[in-house]
Amino acid sequence: MTKRAQKYRRQICKIAKFKKAKRVHVLKTASNELIRAVGDISKKILKAPRLVKQRKKLHKNRLNLLGKLASGSVGVGKKRAILSGQQGGGIFSILLPALLGTILPAILKK
Repeated sequence: MTKRAQKYRRQICKIAKFKKAKRVHVLKTASNELIRAVGDISKKILKAPRLVKQRKKLHKNRLNLLGKLASGSVGVGKKRAILSGQQGGGIFSILLPALLGTILPAILKK
């Protein structure tokens, strides 16, 4: 996990547990580094080889959103819009296990 992701890990976990209205407000005012940290985690999830079966179970929409978050060519503003404009907890339900350690060991071994 990148240093940036480790630095913002607790904040991302807290944001993932917020209700939608509060999460949207926090994400719209979040620092650019926090948004980039979410992108770093998304990148690690997409590149983890042991998660291929789990990745196939995800809806294409979620995979596309994870890909956009992980992409370096997508700006922070667009990533912020993706995170704050999602319905329900979509992306955070995928990111939270990675942060809490169920997927993390597989990612770190790579």
